[in-house]
Parts: sequence; structure tokens; C-alpha cells
Amino acid sequence: MPLTWDAVVIDIATETAVIDEGGDDPRPTASIGKVFLLAEWAERVAADVEVANQRIDRSSVPAVADSGLWQFLAQDTLTAGDLCVLVAALSDNWATNALLDAVSLEAVQERAIGMGARASTMLDRIRDKRGPADLPAPS
Repeated sequence: MPLTWDAVVIDIATETAVIDEGGDDPRPTASIGKVFLLAEWAERVAADVEVANQRIDRSSVPAVADSGLWQFLAQDTLTAGDLCVLVAALSDNWATNALLDAVSLEAVQERAIGMGARASTMLDRIRDKRGPADLPAPS
């Protein structure tokens, strides 16, 4: 697998880039979309703490494995707060998709913009396999 490096070094005194090698080139960003998802949930909980107690059923989204713990648990429903812990601590993919379904991809994308992300966002849900019709990466 080829490795691609990007580097940006900013002079904090002048706030200008002294090195910029590919800094604006789009790249898949692994799980950065999960950070925007968690930020959206954090804002919702800050507005109404009871949102964290909302129960979410994993059967509302397709099963997805790879990383995470929920796929091995017997409980089909967990609170949004518990799902946020699974995503934050274990990068849980099934929990990610259930939380994403509950708030919407558009809300997460708006949160990313609101956080000042210039070129990073969540593009798609997590999938076990990506087909030709799917986006190449979730973020």
C-alpha cells in the first residue's frame, strides 16, 4: 500500500505556512467524522441532558463489525450516552451508525462546518464493505 505524507508547518508569530506540502489535498481521514458526530451529540446533551438517556436500537441500522464492542453485547438498545462512550473509547462502528441515524448525516456535516473544519466532514455511514456505488471512505 503506498504511503502519502502531507505536512503543514505554521509560523505562529506570523500565522503563515512556512511549509505546505499537500496541506489542502483531500485525503481519507479515518475516524475524524466520529469526532464531529460526538460533538453533535455533546451539543444536544448540553441543551437537554435527558437526550443522553434516549434509547437507541441497533436494529434501526445495518449491522457493521470491524471495530467496537456492541456487536458482541446482548443488549439491542442502549442509551445515546452509552453509545457515545462506545464510539469515543472503542471507535465502535455499529454505535457510530446508530448515533448517526438518530441525528442525521446532515446535522453532523453542519456541526463540522460550525467547528471550522475546512475540508473534513463525515461523508457516509460506516460500512463493512464499500461497493462501487458507495463513497470511498466515511470521512
